Amino acid sequence: MTPIRDVLIVHHSHTDIGYTNYQDNVFALHRAYLRRAMDLAEQYADGGTGEQFKWTNETTVLTEDFIRHASASEIERLQKLHQAGLIGFGGMYCNLTPLAPTELLARSLLLVEALRRDYHFDIQHGMNCDVNGQHWGLVELLLDAGFKGF
Repeated sequence: MTPIRDVLIVHHSHTDIGYTNYQDNVFALHRAYLRRAMDLAEQYADGGTGEQFKWTNETTVLTEDFIRHASASEIERLQKLHQAGLIGFGGMYCNLTPLAPTELLARSLLLVEALRRDYHFDIQHGMNCDVNGQHWGLVELLLDAGFKGF
């Protein structure tokens, strides 16, 4: 057996909207998580390899909600931290059921286009950190939307 050489960890907070708490509370918590992640990313930005704090906002619905409630300076901070490789974004709208029709999945990826265009976020990967899985139709949609991985 080949020894494990690398362990890749994606530091994020899971999106469960309405499952763990009321929707408004969940969105408020995630806005606070992202603000704290931005603080930590700035605090440790000058660290060497493996010493920087990095964060991934799991879903685009959380990113959109943060932007909707953020000040212009917070959005600018977020963009700067993203360009520095310290804050990343998963490209899935939320953790959808594998039973979602292809049309719904396609529409859910429209927000990625807007975030790329309007905020210059380099969103290249889909992320599903739930037990629900996904169906094969999503693969072609992600490729068509410019994703490099899932």
